[in-house]
Amino acid sequence: MQTARFKRFLTAISLLIAIPTVSWAQDERSAHSRTGSSAVAVKPIYNPHTKSYFELRVDLPWPPRWSTARKFARTRIFKGVRGRLAVIKDVETHSFLKANFEPKEEVWIGLRFFCGVRKLVWVTGEEHPRTAFKVWARRWWRSNYKCSTGFQFMPIYYQKASKGFKWQASGPAKYFVSYLVEYPTGKE
Repeated sequence: MQTARFKRFLTAISLLIAIPTVSWAQDERSAHSRTGSSAVAVKPIYNPHTKSYFELRVDLPWPPRWSTARKFARTRIFKGVRGRLAVIKDVETHSFLKANFEPKEEVWIGLRFFCGVRKLVWVTGEEHPRTAFKVWARRWWRSNYKCSTGFQFMPIYYQKASKGFKWQASGPAKYFVSYLVEYPTGKE
């Protein structure tokens, strides 16, 4: 287990050195492979359903936790709009992301599961209703700890595409260098 984690850490570091800023877009797939070739800078992709632009960032410093991703997403600005971790409230937004992005690794999104009150809450402060759209992995958590160990919340991320592009919760010590930024411009 430790060896796999260390290998993933080395891979993340090598990506940061070889590719300091990478957008995660469909156009990029043909121009860039994860083998260290030069990346083509791709602008964020517009989703008319949400009236937002979405962009993948692969530039979190160590330790690349959810809180770091949230902070860095807020420092991004596109078309005069401050970014945030992506909010994916419906199947249309999920389908758009799935059609335009193909994650090769886990990617932080703007959702948290608050353990004490057993609620999903977006970075906007909006609660995600229990009856609303969800796309959970078969095993909804990826941690030995879950909520029973006193965590205030468990951050949610997208699994890599090879595992089905699903949501999964983790403990706060998961280190993923990728995060999905949304720029809610309200227009194209």
